Parts: sequence; C-alpha cells; structure tokens
Amino acid sequence: MPIIASSGNEIAVFPFKKYDIVSDQYIVSRRYATAALIDHIHGVRCGPSITVPSDAVDGDGLTELDYKPT
Repeated sequence: MPIIASSGNEIAVFPFKKYDIVSDQYIVSRRYATAALIDHIHGVRCGPSITVPSDAVDGDGLTELDYKPT
C-alpha cells in the first residue's frame, strides 16, 4: 500500500536498487517507487522519500523513467 501524504493527492516514493543476478551487483533504478512495491519486488531503498503528485505514479507504484521531481 502506498504511503499517502496528508493531502491525499500525493504519494511518497523512494529511489531504490535491485540485485541483478547477471551482473552480480545491485542496479539503481531510473524510476522512483512506493515502499509497497519495493518490498514486493525485494528491492532496497537507497535514499529518502520524496512526495510526488499521485498522477505521477502508475498503477504498479512506479514513476516514469528518469522522473525529475519539481
């Protein structure tokens, strides 16, 4: 479940990384994701949360590639 900010129109997302078995190292994603998604995919948060408009996050809990918070 995403973390919703007090206004209800914003969602907290995090930068994250995931282990890549092919390269045998962690790869930092080019997207931000909700805490729920990061936990679901067994990723690792690698920075503080940022609050983004809820329409910047898709149904899976990810922002678009190379999302730049304003």
